[in-house]
Amino acid sequence: MVTRSEGWRWPTIAATAVAAAICVILTAEPFGWGVALWGEVIALIVLARRAASQRTMILWLLVTGFAAWAWLHRWMDDVAVVGWLGLSLYMALWAPLFCILLRHVAASPSLGRWGMPLVAPTLWIGLECVRGIVLLGGYPWYLAGEATLGWPVAQVAAIGSVWLAGFLWVAMAAALADLRARRQGTLVLLCFLASCYFGMGRFTVERIQRLPVLVVQTNVPQDNKSQWTWEQQQADVSAAIALTREGLADGDSPALVIWPETMLPGAGMEVSASDFAPWSQSFEPLWAWAQTARALAAEIDVPLLVGTQTWIDARVDEEGDTLHASCDRRYNSAALILPSGEHARYDKIFLTPFGERMPWVEHWPWLAKRLRAMTPTAMQFNLSVGSAPSLIEVPTDERSSVRIATPICFEDTVPSVCRALVYESGEEQAQCFINLSNDGWFGDCDTGRLQHLRAARMRCIENRIPMIRVANTGISCYIDAYGRVVVQGPSRQAAAIPMVVQIHTRRPMAATIGDFVAWTCLAAGILMVTWTVVEPRTKSPSTDAR
Repeated sequence: MVTRSEGWRWPTIAATAVAAAICVILTAEPFGWGVALWGEVIALIVLARRAASQRTMILWLLVTGFAAWAWLHRWMDDVAVVGWLGLSLYMALWAPLFCILLRHVAASPSLGRWGMPLVAPTLWIGLECVRGIVLLGGYPWYLAGEATLGWPVAQVAAIGSVWLAGFLWVAMAAALADLRARRQGTLVLLCFLASCYFGMGRFTVERIQRLPVLVVQTNVPQDNKSQWTWEQQQADVSAAIALTREGLADGDSPALVIWPETMLPGAGMEVSASDFAPWSQSFEPLWAWAQTARALAAEIDVPLLVGTQTWIDARVDEEGDTLHASCDRRYNSAALILPSGEHARYDKIFLTPFGERMPWVEHWPWLAKRLRAMTPTAMQFNLSVGSAPSLIEVPTDERSSVRIATPICFEDTVPSVCRALVYESGEEQAQCFINLSNDGWFGDCDTGRLQHLRAARMRCIENRIPMIRVANTGISCYIDAYGRVVVQGPSRQAAAIPMVVQIHTRRPMAATIGDFVAWTCLAAGILMVTWTVVEPRTKSPSTDAR
């Protein structure tokens, strides 16, 4: 490590921090340049090594990082300004933290010999584990592994999940930054990474089944659902029904028709008019839509998968002269409605942090109540967590069916949730993902929509099964088991999109390994940082001799 007198002064530190921030933007959507992550990693490694003042380095990384993350999360400006600024600052903290830890580990006489291609990715993925799994329920967006999409190395996610892909990608960048050291270990690792890059992932799998579907992409503005009046509900659902009929008239009959998350208003398929008697007419918006959905499924003679809320034990409570509907439990659900009128459902098992639940704060009701008053009305903090992963079985003909896992919205960005939906004790339970999402939150900004799609592509590689994404306002698409987008709908337009999904069978190693790479990097990173504290206290041989 250089001394303060030899190190970089603030103009060079500032320029390097600006370059790192630009690389953050270029790595993410709408650019999606995976190699830009190499630029960010190299810039941060050089800063950790060369900055004369750690305080100056931290300050410039925070300022430039905050600007970059504020731009990437700019869609939140219309949702919650406080949340937008808070999340941008939160994301900006990780780059200086990485540099601080790397600076200390690299200065260690023993650990410094390991070389950047091992130390840097270990710390990087360890920090991603904290951000994506541990803290505040996890925010697993913008992971390093997502930068590998479009490159052969992305397919290593089928071995060690997104974490292994990210480890190798960061290691490649660190090896480039470490080339001048000419360490033998660095050159060996570069050869290994090159073999991974060129040799991974063009597996051949046998197609065993076809699943034709009709995706109904609505374009309902998020502010409609914030205060969804009876009149607006009727207009929006009527438009979705018309789009469904139009799509069915244009082609062959599909095995399934799919609507986006929460596109069916009301209290779900478990309620009826009798639950609100004798005031059923007054509460018609809560129970009438279940009848509408059943009637549509019977009319088109095709199963209908819709996103809706599910109220359990619904009732009407009287408080003086006021009546209001309530229930014991309320879920965000995916409901499959058969032409016969029968239905099955999946209840969301991972509620979106700060969108559907308040991590930590929820344990203090008085504080949660105050924070709710500051959040948009569309955010709901009264949802219950689904009891367990459950599948929906879609009949494809009289003799066969396809088992579907239906992660809802944010769930398709969480590796452990999607893995739990597909595999149980290492055995495949589901053959296809259908992600129902409401990306109306992103408004007129497609950056978030495209980044959400990138995360979904990684889940397909990790689990080696295809995914159908059905998103209000887009981007609805069909992703194959290699993370490739085969069919993609428009953004911010209503559309009926026919798709024919190829169902494959292959059990990837990631189904067993899971998040092992992430937790291992976190543990190794903690040990390395702890060693830098303990090491100076260890007696040297010369001291013992005296």
